[in-house]
Amino acid sequence: MENPFTQPAFKENKSRILLLITAISLVFNTIIIGKKNDGDGINKKLLPPPPIPTVVVTLPSGANCYSSLTASGCDAGNIIHWFNSGSYFNQGVTITVTSSTPTYVTAKCFDGGTGTYGSASPEYKVFPAGYTELSPKTTQSLCAAVTSVLFNASSATSGLTYQWRKGSSNVSGATGSSYTATTIGYYDVVATSGSCTYTSTSVQVVNATQPIINSYYTGSCGSKSLYMYVSNVSGGTFQWKLNGANISGATASTYTAPITSAVASYTVDYTSGSCVTTSSAVSALPTITLNPAVSPACVATLVSTGCPGYTSWFKYNGSNWVYENYTYNSPYTFPVSTTASDYKALCDYNTTYCADVASNTVTAIPTNYTTISPANGTICGTGSVLLTA
Repeated sequence: MENPFTQPAFKENKSRILLLITAISLVFNTIIIGKKNDGDGINKKLLPPPPIPTVVVTLPSGANCYSSLTASGCDAGNIIHWFNSGSYFNQGVTITVTSSTPTYVTAKCFDGGTGTYGSASPEYKVFPAGYTELSPKTTQSLCAAVTSVLFNASSATSGLTYQWRKGSSNVSGATGSSYTATTIGYYDVVATSGSCTYTSTSVQVVNATQPIINSYYTGSCGSKSLYMYVSNVSGGTFQWKLNGANISGATASTYTAPITSAVASYTVDYTSGSCVTTSSAVSALPTITLNPAVSPACVATLVSTGCPGYTSWFKYNGSNWVYENYTYNSPYTFPVSTTASDYKALCDYNTTYCADVASNTVTAIPTNYTTISPANGTICGTGSVLLTA
C-alpha cells in the first residue's frame, strides 16, 4: 500500500486539494455575487404590500353640487390611485366626482419605489346630488285596459323634495315621490337636496299603437298565397286570427295565408304590457264596390275592401283582363266609357292578372246607356212588337 505522506504522493494530493479549494471558492463567489445582484428582488419580495386605504365620501355640495372622496391610510411615499369600474382615472388624496350619473369608485395605495399596488378599497357608488330615476323606465302605453301609469321616484338619498313635470312644465300639486299620469307626453321629476337639484331622465307615455298589416301575394298565378306582416310595432307579442278565432301557432309578426274566399278575414292582436290592440281586417281576396252603384254619371269610383295597401285595378276588354291602374289605401276614380265595362281588383301592386286572387266583378254603366229588348222581333201583317228600353 502506498504511503500518502511520501514526498511524491504528498505533492500530488496537495495539487488536488488546491484545485478543490479553488472550485469551491468560485462557486461560493458566484452565489454571493448572484445574491448581491438579486438583492433588490429579494428585498421586494420580503417587503409587505401597500395597505388598503380608507375612503370617506363627502355628499354633493358647493356651487356645482359635486361629490368628493378622500382616502387615507397609505404608507409614507405611497400615491393614492383611483379607479372607475376597474379602470384608472385619477390620483391624489382627494378627488371630485363631476359625473351626472352614478360613478363606481375604488382606491389603491401605489408604491412607486417597488411599482406595486395594494388591494383595492371597497367600491363606492357615488351619486350626483338628489340623483333620481323613474320607475318604470321604459315607454308606457295607455289603452282601454290601462288608463293611467303610476311613476315612482327612486332616489339615492332621503330627505329630498320633488316636483313632477310634463314636458318642461311643472304639474301643479305634483310634489310627492310618486305621480299618476293619465295623458300622453314626456314625464320627469326634479329632485332637490338642499341647494342642489337633479332632473331625472324622462319617460314617454303614448297611446297604444294599433298594428298595421301589410301584405303581398307570393307564388305564381294559380298557386298564390298571401304573405302578411306587421312592421309598425315591436317589442310585444302577436296573435293572428281568422274570422275572429285564434290561428294555432301563428304568434310571429308575419303570417302566410292560403288563398280562400273573400269571407276569410284576417286580423292580428298586438300585446304590449297590459294593452291589447287589434289591426284592421285583411282578406286574401278583396271585395270591390262601385259608387254610384246604378247608372253612374261620367265619373265612377271603385272601392276595395280587404286590401291593406296596394290595390291593382283591371278592366275587361272583351277577351282579356287588362291592367288599368293602382291605388294605395284609397278608392279608384275613373271616367266611365261609352259602353258598359267590367272591373276586378287584386290586393297587390301587380300588372299581371291572376284569377285565383281576383275580386268579384263589378260593371260600370255609362250615363244614358240603354238596352232594348227584345233584341229583335217579327211583324206579321199588321201586327206589332213591344220594345222596352
